[in-house]
Amino acid sequence: MKVDIFKFDNTLFKTPLPNYELFSSDSIDILTDQSPQNFLNWFRDYAILSSAYEENGLPKDASRNQLMWNEPLVDIARDSIHDPNTLTVLYASRPDVPAFQKCIHDLTKLRGLLFDLVHLSLPRYGIPDFIDNLTDMQPDVDEINYYANVDQTEDNALAEFMYQSYANIDFYRIPVAFQRSYINPTSEFKLVLSMVSRYNRISETKAIVTRSRNGTVFRLPIQERKRLLQLCMNGDFISKKEYSHLKFDATDIPVTTHQLSREDEDKIGRLGEIMEVVPTSMGCIPGRIYVVKVQMKDIGLSFLYSKDPLIVIAYDKSLKYHQIGPFIRQIRNYKPFQSSSTFEAIAQFSDKLRIKLSPKTRDAKMKNVRAVLE
Repeated sequence: MKVDIFKFDNTLFKTPLPNYELFSSDSIDILTDQSPQNFLNWFRDYAILSSAYEENGLPKDASRNQLMWNEPLVDIARDSIHDPNTLTVLYASRPDVPAFQKCIHDLTKLRGLLFDLVHLSLPRYGIPDFIDNLTDMQPDVDEINYYANVDQTEDNALAEFMYQSYANIDFYRIPVAFQRSYINPTSEFKLVLSMVSRYNRISETKAIVTRSRNGTVFRLPIQERKRLLQLCMNGDFISKKEYSHLKFDATDIPVTTHQLSREDEDKIGRLGEIMEVVPTSMGCIPGRIYVVKVQMKDIGLSFLYSKDPLIVIAYDKSLKYHQIGPFIRQIRNYKPFQSSSTFEAIAQFSDKLRIKLSPKTRDAKMKNVRAVLE
């Protein structure tokens, strides 16, 4: 028997993720910590997943709901479902509780995907545990195809597991581009506040949401941004065939993601001060990231991605926020900018929301939570 396993989160479904433009990076680390002790876990909150179809396609609006799915993989899953000789499985690293069961059932039904089996389990159990259970139920399995976004650690462990335990089964790990979406920021803020509120009701210690300065940028006004993008897209810098999978930016010259000292703030100048910016060179990793280095008044600071100020023009939609810097540092093929135009940028501080834990250590905090739950 052939088995096709489709991973739900960030593979078949464009799972909503915390927005780096709304929350600080340390807060997102808290929200995405998958350890069992974390009761502020974004992926264990039913309301966040259910908001995906409430905002992007109500049950009676299947056409809008399509925006939340990896459509090429949906077609593959549908063919698998219709094949009488294939067992088609949806695998989701979610709590196996009625709220999540109903939400995922509603999402897949709305998209017209009626899987033979839907399996929910927490990440600590993983695919190997599921395959053990599957082969107990179906001992005649001779081929498994696993469609999932790339996770090198999981992939290596899974390959070793299949080799050691199921050498008689043909196993094919089929990599899929990482899929994601974002919730409306207002809704996301309300959902996280609700999560924090529920957390505080079961905890002797507290979590609070605060607003903090979380970076400094020189921001191009919208007209300047449009003008720069037009120059970068008119030549051969970015191939038109790449447009569909790129996110175009050209918004900021980032200085730092951290709060600056008063001395460093004085170097930047007054908030709202206009700075002249002159593009000098452009470089890229084709299909992945495109940047323009610029010249501006020396403010005596290093910039976020390099010692030189630069503007991210476009990047692959599959890149996560924290991957942008490492990709920029790999660029080697800079060439002179194709215009002598100058631009204006305005110094701005960037405020973000931060989930602030109590002075006790996080381990002690989670121990208190477990005690209350028990």
